[in-house]
Amino acid sequence: MGKFSVFIKAIDFQEHPIREDGVSPDLFDIGPDKGDVSLNFGVGQEFNHQLYCTRLLEKIVSLRESFLSAFLDYQVAQVAQPIVWLKNLETLLNANVEELIRLGHASKIHFVIELIEEKCTNAKLHNNKISDRSFDDRRLNFDIWEVKQHCETLKSYQEREAFLLRMKIDYLQVYGPDSQQSGISFLQQIELELEYLEELRRLKPEESVDE
Repeated sequence: MGKFSVFIKAIDFQEHPIREDGVSPDLFDIGPDKGDVSLNFGVGQEFNHQLYCTRLLEKIVSLRESFLSAFLDYQVAQVAQPIVWLKNLETLLNANVEELIRLGHASKIHFVIELIEEKCTNAKLHNNKISDRSFDDRRLNFDIWEVKQHCETLKSYQEREAFLLRMKIDYLQVYGPDSQQSGISFLQQIELELEYLEELRRLKPEESVDE
């Protein structure tokens, strides 16, 4: 994989799937090169977004165009919020577009951005189908992305808060308070959504979220 000789403008990805130490690399994995022990993605310290963004762009420009769609699918399969990750990638590409064009990657970057738009559209269509299912079917999935999508359909703070609390109670009734999950747990994500809703209510105290 070719190395960039230029400084990449980094952004903070909300989620950043990387290859763990000791795991055999897949073609689509993001991680340090073999033997490159000086590079650390943040184990035991703050995550290295600069390194992650650099490796991510290096991987994209090194892959053949025919592999890029599968590469994006591989990445978003590892995150809780695929559209957010794809939009983060689009922001990263736009932040470095002039340098990438100068390095001769204009066609590939344009192709990736088109793929991102296509995959975001498909994900939204999928989420719309999910939102058409009955409330009882949906709430047992305990998928924070589905929860957020349903919250967007509710007009008042009270409705959103009631829905989030209902999801929290349902989860506790099914799994209990000590369920083991990697990363941020579903309950933690629900608490973050409730905190966000409270802050939104403070900034915009009208009864309707959309007013």
